[in-house]
Amino acid sequence: MMSINEKFQGFDLIQAEIDKVESLLRDLAGVSPEPLWVAVRDMINAGGKRLRPALVIACSYFGAKKDQRQDQILQAAAAIEIIHLATLIHDDIIDDSPVRRGVPALQERFGKEIAVFAGDYLLSQALSMLVPCLPPELLDRVSDSLKSLCLGEIEQFAHRYDLDISVDEHLGIIRKKTASLFSLACSTGASISEAPPPVVNSLQVYGTHLGMLFQLIDDILDLYGSKTKIGKPTGRDLEEGIYTLPIIYSLGVGGFRARLEPHLRPGVGAQDERPSCDAGTVAAIVREAGGLDHARAVAGQMAALAREALSGLPDVPQKYLLADLIDFVQDRGY
Repeated sequence: MMSINEKFQGFDLIQAEIDKVESLLRDLAGVSPEPLWVAVRDMINAGGKRLRPALVIACSYFGAKKDQRQDQILQAAAAIEIIHLATLIHDDIIDDSPVRRGVPALQERFGKEIAVFAGDYLLSQALSMLVPCLPPELLDRVSDSLKSLCLGEIEQFAHRYDLDISVDEHLGIIRKKTASLFSLACSTGASISEAPPPVVNSLQVYGTHLGMLFQLIDDILDLYGSKTKIGKPTGRDLEEGIYTLPIIYSLGVGGFRARLEPHLRPGVGAQDERPSCDAGTVAAIVREAGGLDHARAVAGQMAALAREALSGLPDVPQKYLLADLIDFVQDRGY
């Protein structure tokens, strides 16, 4: 299994452009106002795979105006990564998570107030960066993606401790809260460089299924990964009453709901009382019920759909980068 800090080697093809995006991110951190600048700087310096800006860059190679619009492409790539960072900060606040990418989360270090300010500031900066480099129709797409992302988070929160959430409901949530930003990254890069509309549509579909795959693998890693490998505590979703695909599937398998239910229901008493659960026990039951195998099978379906979306695209080197990225994301769960 790959560690959180392991980079996708295929990005070597576009590494010079990713480095320029890193420079833009560092510039933003340097001009952040007090008392936010240390928090913003540390969040940016914590690193990450930079999948979303890399998708913007890679997909821009399918358009004829790629070279002429290099500055806009890099600006958009940085802005989409900033949106992602803002959502991570807000997620950590909601989950009261102590660790992010192997280091203390912002809300743990600076308090929830500074973390909220930092997340809001990053979102505002991302929009400020996108406005001058995107045509109105693309700004509409950004707005729709942000709305979708927020709705996904709201729906996930509303379904906490819900033993009756369906597989389809869960897939709908992750399509909104994770896949929407992957899809936006792909379509933005291709649209800025004026790729033909059918190519933009195919890349948008690719991004959606890659994002679904990414989140499904995260579902698996929350139960079967390790803190060292993924850079944050495992079992956090379980503790917060967020039941992911392996668990949801297992709840529908005869006899296993009764075995899982004592570990998943909130304790009797106060509404906000958390169940005491042993994530290892839950993981063992879910594996026995076939939940792990099922989640991997659905992830495999998403990987296949992502590959299918690439099949008719022009034969440029970045097409094969995108294909290899599917394997990189999928292999995290094995």
